[in-house]
Amino acid sequence: MTLPATDYNEFVKNPGAADESQIVTRGFRMYVRPHVNGAVNAAGEFLSLGATKGYEPSNDETFREFKANLYGTEQTLKRQLASRTRTFNFFTGSTSSLDIIPLFYGSAAKTGAAANAAIKAVEDTGKATTCDAVVVFEPDAGTGLIAYYPSVSLRGTGKGEEDGFETFEFEATIQAVNDFVAPDALVDMDGQKTPEGLVYLVPKAEIDRFLYDLFDAVTTA
Repeated sequence: MTLPATDYNEFVKNPGAADESQIVTRGFRMYVRPHVNGAVNAAGEFLSLGATKGYEPSNDETFREFKANLYGTEQTLKRQLASRTRTFNFFTGSTSSLDIIPLFYGSAAKTGAAANAAIKAVEDTGKATTCDAVVVFEPDAGTGLIAYYPSVSLRGTGKGEEDGFETFEFEATIQAVNDFVAPDALVDMDGQKTPEGLVYLVPKAEIDRFLYDLFDAVTTA
């Protein structure tokens, strides 16, 4: 029997997916813009969270169940997802930034009076700050991932240490904005609502240019 002289890869969309070039390491950085009066501050500036590391995502799902005792023992007849909370934890080594410190403690900084004008104070509330956020996963080569979330609840969770350096630890919870539609100037989503944001797939060489376009698209003068 003679086998056909054809390559089975002609049936495979991505036969090179296991190639060395597809295996990358990714850096992580994050930018946030605090909301004002419960809404995106489109005229505001984004704050860099500095030297970020340790990105760890998680899902917390809760279900509702309908149970009935039809045949002598109680059984679950229907189970549905009731809610899902998506969070990610990370830390930053930029603990001296006067923009990051208020986010960690949960309150805006106040400037001192008279002779103490160089001094600032933040109340240690532990409260979360609601922001829109840009998260960049930049690879050493290949395709980067850039997420835009219209609403993230950002809360400082504690201080840590990394290689002898102090760190601020944060938890970010992704929240839905039901009427959010991503800017068509970036990728045309045909008017589709994207309440929890989008993740853009961007070639490494295009990341800086795309970030400019992204920040410009979600900012007004």
